[in-house]
Amino acid sequence: MSNFCESRANFSQANPKTARFSNKKKALSNLVTLWPLWLETIGVKQVLLDHVSVKSEGKYWRGATGSRAMEWCSEQGITLKSTESVRPWSTVWRVTDMTGQPCILKANAFVRPGADRMHATLSKTLGPSAPALIASCPEEGLFLFEDAGIGMVGTAELLKVYGRAQGIFSRDTAALEAIPDVSAMDVLEHFKALANDSDGNAVNNILMHLETEDLRNLRLNLDAHGDVLATLAARIDAFEPTVNHCDLISQNAARRNDGSVCIIDWDDTIRSAPGWSLISSFSGCLRVYAALRETSLYKDEAQKDADLFRIGTYIKTLVESSAYTHRDLLEIIPIAAIFGTLREATALTPFDLNVGPRGIGRAGRIAKRLAPRVRQVFRTALLVSTAEQRGLQLPTRILPVADMADA
Repeated sequence: MSNFCESRANFSQANPKTARFSNKKKALSNLVTLWPLWLETIGVKQVLLDHVSVKSEGKYWRGATGSRAMEWCSEQGITLKSTESVRPWSTVWRVTDMTGQPCILKANAFVRPGADRMHATLSKTLGPSAPALIASCPEEGLFLFEDAGIGMVGTAELLKVYGRAQGIFSRDTAALEAIPDVSAMDVLEHFKALANDSDGNAVNNILMHLETEDLRNLRLNLDAHGDVLATLAARIDAFEPTVNHCDLISQNAARRNDGSVCIIDWDDTIRSAPGWSLISSFSGCLRVYAALRETSLYKDEAQKDADLFRIGTYIKTLVESSAYTHRDLLEIIPIAAIFGTLREATALTPFDLNVGPRGIGRAGRIAKRLAPRVRQVFRTALLVSTAEQRGLQLPTRILPVADMADA
């Protein structure tokens, strides 16, 4: 070993580029080791390390709760294997429990009251369609779930499983009580406050990262059509609620060994009318409206066919598994999708979007994705509110659905 080390040293001396790399590596190692202590010394540990996970000498740090997290893992017999993801809102690790079974450990930066009860209720009510909660330490934001598997899940298949989950909760009022209630009117008021925050008083306001023209138009539209949105919000809040995932993307679905689909990452779940979560599958609320109410808005026939297949699968499943009628859903889902878009902006305010490996520029990237969706809000709201004036009739039957094969 000593000869090997000497040869490496000689090689580095003979190769300045390699030596510089070695020095940088050594400096980085020292920084990672001392980083938590240094940041705590200057008083910014809570700000920067809340959502950062680094491995140093076999230890994982997670802000002010890092040492407590390790204590909890030790108490539970949990062995950390690898870091799955580091984002402003959570850090996720692949771990094994005391029996050696693979699990997922999630450390949330922001934990709502009753989160442990919510996750336990989701698992109990939905069975294999939601991951089982094995253990939790809510005061530290720590949740240990079963590893539900991996694998691609098509959008239509995901929406079918999700529609069934919403149907189950719509009939189970006791289970629904464990899900946090969210008012569409409150979301609208929060969104207005963010949009009009010209002095930058709102912390982590994603709307302030919009292009200047987009922000100006947003404020003009809120002034002109805020009353329309308020009327629609009242309709949402008066509708019979169910569970809404609010981050329903393909990455948040896993395929179990038996082939069934498990929807994961229910941290943003709310109780309200169905439809808030469809914006990810349809890139905003306008295509949700077009597919359900006015297909003539489509310019791309292939996109229209794909959307009809997906939304048809969802509506059919939800009607079959709930007390909702087809007409009820055609009326309320496009409206709920509007408020799903607004909540996408408001839900980011607790987090520092600049932390984590890809933190620099994250706010701008999110704002770029959000901008066209926000523009859709006002067009969709006006289409919904004027549909009766334009003599637009609701479809009288469930949209045709082909056999399950994702489009």
